[in-house]
Amino acid sequence: MAPHNSYITYKNIVKGAETRGYALDEAPASAVFLSSEEAEGLEGAPAEEFMVKYGSPSFDAIYEYDAKQQKYHRFNGSDESVDLETKDPVLLDNILVVQMDHRIVDDVGRRVIDMESGGKGYLFQKGKVNEIQWKNEAGRIVPYKDAVKAGFVPGKTWINIVPSISDVSFDSQQ
Repeated sequence: MAPHNSYITYKNIVKGAETRGYALDEAPASAVFLSSEEAEGLEGAPAEEFMVKYGSPSFDAIYEYDAKQQKYHRFNGSDESVDLETKDPVLLDNILVVQMDHRIVDDVGRRVIDMESGGKGYLFQKGKVNEIQWKNEAGRIVPYKDAVKAGFVPGKTWINIVPSISDVSFDSQQ
């Protein structure tokens, strides 16, 4: 729910790119992905269920890991996130939660978010979580673990941007 989400259709991506004079004739460089063996051997703290708080229970995102499918389900309250057209559940392989400084700029509550400076985050994969640092590299949010780019599990990725990493809670936190 607005203002805590951001969705766009491919048609509107093309329209925005044309409006701003961006070329869409070349694919961006690929992110770092794990091999099947690396994905199966992922280490990290257990995180089969976690919540990203956005200030109101109706905005909070809850993720639940399905060990059989090896993917996360996403919920807002009791409503599962589903594909607009097929109504199938959105099943996620990577959930990246990044802390970015937020500054309220008007009486309506609109915010400017610092997407350039980098900072703390979490990367959830295969029912596990790792603390990461993120950097902005050519406009892309890139996770690093121990100063090395963290690889993604091939599949779908969801990015959550929060003003404080303490807005994320999961059972294995101390």
